Amino acid sequence: MFNPSTPIHPNVPGYIKCPSLKDQIHCVVFVIDGSKVEILPAKLEEKLKDIRRKAIQFGVLQLVIMTKVDEICPLPEEDVSYVYRSKAVQMQMLLIEGKPGIPLNQIVPVKNYSSELELRNDILILLAVRQLLRSSESYFEHFEASCRVAASLTQ
Repeated sequence: MFNPSTPIHPNVPGYIKCPSLKDQIHCVVFVIDGSKVEILPAKLEEKLKDIRRKAIQFGVLQLVIMTKVDEICPLPEEDVSYVYRSKAVQMQMLLIEGKPGIPLNQIVPVKNYSSELELRNDILILLAVRQLLRSSESYFEHFEASCRVAASLTQ
């Protein structure tokens, strides 16, 4: 029985020693409120670093979706293309890079949708999904390569 408050180890019932591809994690996504990065609790910061270390240990890529860029800077509200030119958004991304240690190229800013009834042409959310898919695809490529190596070693 899975217990989220205790670490997983081989003696836990249901533990899969050699998981198939469908039973593996392909990408870890952290969703961080970009408007509250400065007040990220130290305990949460350490937890994020722990998860990050484990993900790296298992070769799983990580991605941060930084939300609420429209609260950090009003310019993306009018035109989402301003998000990458906004000094305020860049500063929050740099803070995220420094706190849990996620590389800048793995931080994707997105706008929140609190009053819109439908998504118009929001490239930010599409870019986030594309980055997530690329991270997962990279995992699959690495998985296939390691399978080929393992198969050649057993022959």
